[in-house]
Amino acid sequence: MTSPEHASPTATAPVAICGHAAVVRVLADPRYQVPPAATDLTGAPARGVAWLRASVARFANGETHARRRAYVTARLAALRPDDLRDAARRETAATLARTALWAASRPTVSEAAHPHGTVVVDVMAALARRVPLRVVAAALGAPDADLDRAAAATVRAAAAYHPTADEDTVRRADPAVADLAAMFAAAEPHAGSEDIANLIGILVQTCESTAGLVGNTAAAALRLPPAARAVPVERLVGETLRHDPPVRATLRRTTEPLSVDGTAHPPGTAVALDFAAANRDPVVFPAPDAFDPDRPAADPGHLAFGAGLRPCPGSAHALALACGVLEPLLAAAELAEPDAATAYQEPANPRVPVRLDVRIPTPHGEPR
Repeated sequence: MTSPEHASPTATAPVAICGHAAVVRVLADPRYQVPPAATDLTGAPARGVAWLRASVARFANGETHARRRAYVTARLAALRPDDLRDAARRETAATLARTALWAASRPTVSEAAHPHGTVVVDVMAALARRVPLRVVAAALGAPDADLDRAAAATVRAAAAYHPTADEDTVRRADPAVADLAAMFAAAEPHAGSEDIANLIGILVQTCESTAGLVGNTAAAALRLPPAARAVPVERLVGETLRHDPPVRATLRRTTEPLSVDGTAHPPGTAVALDFAAANRDPVVFPAPDAFDPDRPAADPGHLAFGAGLRPCPGSAHALALACGVLEPLLAAAELAEPDAATAYQEPANPRVPVRLDVRIPTPHGEPR
């Protein structure tokens, strides 16, 4: 179901569920719960990574999760995906134009380093890790002057968000979380501590997953022949979510004796739900290893946004942000090294390119 080069980091876990139907069943079963974050904050910074994990919907279950998720859902409902897409498109186009003009203003340097009237742009640093975060931070009330600060702090916080992050990563991220908390507290002085944490959670969960979606889509689409690439960007993004999802897997823990497809799971068993493998289940997706933007819609579809009891509440927003970045990017860019393999960050979940270099024309470059 999963080709070796795209294997999920949890595919070899002691208990891994890879079939599409089985993953869907577990996601719909309340007896499989999210492993909770530690709630003992003794010795931890007042508003650091440990506080964030203990306060967000992502690592909670039961009534606590329902209350926090309701707040997140309400805040997201106030953000129109079309507005986010328009803002991401404008910001991406402006970033590419500024970069091209900068290169054109230094013709000697530009021509020596990037011949034929082009300049190289790292999609991940210039766009994927920056534009969606600036757009969402602005939509959540961050001042324009603080948008780059918010984006940079979110990248540091996201690196430590998952409980498996090492102590040094957490220590480096604690000041970034505190900075984001202060920013949102100033923007919403009447918000409680839990609400502030969940605003940060919206940004943090935008960070890696949307960056991975933009990077993985660009890497795949720019390797297609031009005719195959000339489809609505929504198809390219949708096939990337199936073929190379940025969130490869998620964990659940059993609360009582259970079984899936005949395998017993005693209470307390940690179960890895392998989205990457489920999205290549040949029972659901013919020719599953092929990247095919014209693939007919499957029912049920891919699991990149989860399913069942806890689907991603921001899926429409993530799609809008990714499409907004990709529309001007794919219209202007070519891969700088089409035959080079794409390197991905560690750990492999989420799956995010370390960098992705593309060429864009300068104002005096050759037309595409």
